[in-house]
Amino acid sequence: MTLAYETFAPADWQIPIIISAPHVGTELPLHVRDALNPDIAMQLPDTDWFVDQLYDFSSAIGAHLIKARYSRYVIDLNRPVEGPSLYTDARRQTEFVPTTSFEGVPLYKEGYVLDDAEKQKRIDLYYRPYYEELHQQIDLALAKFGRVLLWDAHSIKRHVQSIQAASPAFTAAQLQEFMQCSLRCRRTFT
Repeated sequence: MTLAYETFAPADWQIPIIISAPHVGTELPLHVRDALNPDIAMQLPDTDWFVDQLYDFSSAIGAHLIKARYSRYVIDLNRPVEGPSLYTDARRQTEFVPTTSFEGVPLYKEGYVLDDAEKQKRIDLYYRPYYEELHQQIDLALAKFGRVLLWDAHSIKRHVQSIQAASPAFTAAQLQEFMQCSLRCRRTFT
């Protein structure tokens, strides 16, 4: 079986940064692809398209990158498998094995039953291996540097009705705040 993730390690690990891209995966196991609605399986609408390519410089600057191979429709690596929901407000929640898209569109063909055994299989084959690798890299960084910055790399559509009512504007104040944060990170980790 193919690993649930790909790790891109620098030749010389110089900075304590690990970039995790949990929603870039596009692979679907055959039994999952066959159970999904055909349009969903072809389009994978909630994928963080090309986010891993935004960070393909990571090895060159001496940082690690770990990315998911499998679609978030197989299992969402950014959701707890047990415990509280990810969000505490009234927005639509997707489960750790989602059954709808962010827009509320059913992912699976009518009549498909996603049972507990299938959910556990996905935890064992995709979720656990990803986090075991991530934790191993964190432990290595802590041993080498004494600290680590874990950067969770995501993207999202400009407007998702289930998340916000209107598209927010990216203000000059937000840009200034982002730049200040970026400078603080640079001073801390270089």
